[in-house]
Amino acid sequence: MKDMDFSARFIFIQPPPPGPLETYLRASGKGLTEGQIKDVLKSTAEMAYHASSTAGFYDDIVEYPENGDDEDLFKAFEKVVFGAALEKGVEDVDMGDAEAGDV
Repeated sequence: MKDMDFSARFIFIQPPPPGPLETYLRASGKGLTEGQIKDVLKSTAEMAYHASSTAGFYDDIVEYPENGDDEDLFKAFEKVVFGAALEKGVEDVDMGDAEAGDV
């Protein structure tokens, strides 16, 4: 792999708990079938189990906020991503052409 002057990190973003996730899926207007909703709930439970049971696989796990606020989730994610850069003394983090809200 080409050296790009950065090191990759594996970050797991914890999904919402099953109850709120099911409510969201049903209200999303995407026309999901019962089977599709069950599949999503099953796969997110499996991913969450894997993340919690395989110590060291992920470099960080961003916990889903208790209040369910996506903005708080994004702030926690930013802290994980940019906090490491700040600890290394990087003053400017280049986000390319991304603007606030594009992420």
